[in-house]
Amino acid sequence: MKKIISLISLLFLLPSAFALDVEVNEPYMRELIPGTKVTSAYMTIKNNGDEDIKLVAVSGDVSPRIEIHEHTMKDGMMQMGKLDSIIIKANDEVTLQPHGLHLMVFNPSSPVKAGEQVNLVLHFDDEQKTEVSMPVKGLKPAHNH
Repeated sequence: MKKIISLISLLFLLPSAFALDVEVNEPYMRELIPGTKVTSAYMTIKNNGDEDIKLVAVSGDVSPRIEIHEHTMKDGMMQMGKLDSIIIKANDEVTLQPHGLHLMVFNPSSPVKAGEQVNLVLHFDDEQKTEVSMPVKGLKPAHNH
């Protein structure tokens, strides 16, 4: 009987111990500027869990190389640098946006045009991952009139 109770207890613990409670909001990728081989992707990653999580990599069929980058101001100059990871604190969120944290997508396998859908996989520590489907948006911002 003790083993059954222990097994049942373990089953109730498994979802919280192993399931990633991540919500991705407003994901999108910029269309490729003609003549270039790099674009960027943005989203808000919300950690609904009680433990901090770490985004360690991003992959997708659209590109063999997707990196986490950050814009920072240094000596009055805007600089961009690669990050190894992003920590998303428990019950908090991190926004990837222009002029801040973002994903750089190098050498896309297709032209990546507005109106298309692109799928990325966010890889977190402990080998957990979340798939994200995102629209490709045009370079010119849409005006709502």
